Amino acid sequence: MSGRTRCLSWLVAALAAAWPVRAQSPGTLPGVRADVALGPDTATVGDPVTLVARVTAPAGATIEFPVAVATGDDVEALDPRLVEARTSGGATVAVATWRVVGWRPGSRALPLGEAVVTLGAQQWRLPLETRTVVVRSVLPADTARRVPRPARDALAVAGPWWERWWPVALALVALLLAVRAWKRRRRSAAIAPEAAAVLSLDRLDALALAAAGEPAREVALAAEIVRVSLMARWPEAVTGLTTAEVGEVAYRRIGPLAEDVLALLAEADLVKFARRPVTADESRAYAVRARRVLGELAARVPRAGRAA
Repeated sequence: MSGRTRCLSWLVAALAAAWPVRAQSPGTLPGVRADVALGPDTATVGDPVTLVARVTAPAGATIEFPVAVATGDDVEALDPRLVEARTSGGATVAVATWRVVGWRPGSRALPLGEAVVTLGAQQWRLPLETRTVVVRSVLPADTARRVPRPARDALAVAGPWWERWWPVALALVALLLAVRAWKRRRRSAAIAPEAAAVLSLDRLDALALAAAGEPAREVALAAEIVRVSLMARWPEAVTGLTTAEVGEVAYRRIGPLAEDVLALLAEADLVKFARRPVTADESRAYAVRARRVLGELAARVPRAGRAA
């Protein structure tokens, strides 16, 4: 082999070694899958929604998620991305969470892009399913198609000022009465906090966190759903309160019925803060208890918060 041929061979080998590894299709690596969940899928302007992506890969693999959701101008990210990963049952499971809020009514897509799974010297790009959130307006539905009347010709106005402004005052009073009636209709037609919480628990079950080796996370999220339901029922039970303070609010509102609510939240505190071990069966049983407590609260306590 001549010296020129040998140099050319070395150059080709060096370029091949320096060429980046091309991402392969996720189907070429058994055991790699991704799930994406959105809750809630319908929100009012300014209300946050949570986007959760879970990727399962063989043990030893590293999983990278997109840093942010491609939201555009109509949707804004509230918090930095939160990622938790663990190895369980011969597989690596990573869960990423984003919180976003919509500022303009309509159907808004939340594309995540791709997750990158790396195992040794190989990479796989795993497309993450795009979810869509429906952002509702805070205005009444009948205002969207209101057509203003044509402008009238200018009129010469004479007389005292109150004669000119009484129609405006009358219109303002009528508007206030209409807004009050609309708010009453909206409150009566709104879904009960417990029913909304049950829907959130259904979406939590669909994530199958206990089966993925995260029963403690499932218990923590179920307790948070119960706390949000209590805050929707009783405004003074804000999420910043401790469990004991929430218990005081519940006792003032519903008396002895508060014991089940307080016991449910106290058990979750042991898992979240005291790191008490919890099994998959126990986490599923906790979700069942949460449904039962919410059901009893909805059946026995009216919306005003007084014991039936």
